[in-house]
Amino acid sequence: DQRHLLNLYGEKEINAEGCVTGKFISQGGIAGRKESTGLGCFYVVQDLLRNDSFCEKAGVNPGIKGKKVIVQGFGNVGYYFAKHMYKKGAKIVGIIEKDVGLYSENGFDPDDVKMNLMQGNL
Repeated sequence: DQRHLLNLYGEKEINAEGCVTGKFISQGGIAGRKESTGLGCFYVVQDLLRNDSFCEKAGVNPGIKGKKVIVQGFGNVGYYFAKHMYKKGAKIVGIIEKDVGLYSENGFDPDDVKMNLMQGNL
């Protein structure tokens, strides 16, 4: 439930750090769609940005639309998180991957970035 999520990510400390990653099944991960962890991250952020108390403490307006996002890592988790945020109106202004860092105030379409990474253009 929402109270549990807020406790995990720091109800009183809005700067609490959290780390989410997918793991291979052999490393204790679970079978499922490759986008499930990134989608789960999206749902956490979406719920937090629907919580007026959290938004007030964080000094941000409610909702995803118009928020600027920087994604660290652009594997399955980062890509699907960025994709869902982008679809809801966030602006993906930065992407950091092991061999490249991208920034544009105008934002990126995650699908375009993924295609360029796969083709070796970045």
